[in-house]
Amino acid sequence: MSHKKDGVDMGRIVVDIGGSGTRIGVVSEKGVAAIQRESLDSVEGLIAAIKERADKVTGVAISVPGFVQGDSGKVLLSRNAPWLVGNLSGQLKNAFPEIPIHVVNDGEAHALALLSHSDLKLGAINLSIGTGVGFGVLDINGKVVRNASGENWDIGDMWIKTSASEPYAWWALGEHGIEELKNSAKEGAYKKFGYRLGAFLSQLAIIFRPRTIGLSGGYISRYWDAMKDAVREEFKAPTNIEPRIVAQKDAEVALVGLAELLDLSRAKEGFLL
Repeated sequence: MSHKKDGVDMGRIVVDIGGSGTRIGVVSEKGVAAIQRESLDSVEGLIAAIKERADKVTGVAISVPGFVQGDSGKVLLSRNAPWLVGNLSGQLKNAFPEIPIHVVNDGEAHALALLSHSDLKLGAINLSIGTGVGFGVLDINGKVVRNASGENWDIGDMWIKTSASEPYAWWALGEHGIEELKNSAKEGAYKKFGYRLGAFLSQLAIIFRPRTIGLSGGYISRYWDAMKDAVREEFKAPTNIEPRIVAQKDAEVALVGLAELLDLSRAKEGFLL
């Protein structure tokens, strides 16, 4: 039985590794608590940081920027944190044997955070907008869906017709595209970006036919109110599908999703990603 303090389960640890640093939290009865920022550059340092957070670690879920092989938890590529590349799940299992260990892409963690919404309708997709573009898919049971290779989705190389100097989604819908619009459109930048985003979501909806579309990431947290009307005006749903668009404005949305993942793995016997 894990140690509890002030309603916090000190044994279940969630870790969000990003380009600007690492955030570690513990799962509480109400969500994620005791969040702290760490500066890490090795798996050994990551393991040590996890051990410092708990008397007895009972579960670990980690989101990483890059490509993750779903069945094995191996990190195939991470430009922002190259020290993660390799059998990360295996190294963690050696350090913390016989407990749930989950390694997922950060876009999948953002998608899993949709499960914290009590009125969520599944299946669902989530687009996270920051420096680049992250993406995750949940099936009708709330389980992560991956592409044919078994890795997480990458929609950044999809082309979209916009005024951006680069047609790729990772550029036009990421930091570069927003900054380009701010330089040219100034006060109307986020409205124009909303039209761009709404058109792209229409394409994704045709492919995945979701009942819910989630939006997250730093730019959604800060600027959703300025772009939301344009997104909804431009968005065209496929026939017989009217998905709800949900803005996940929580700055710690990845940690929320990882907490949901640990709850799923604990509540559903045999639940695996």
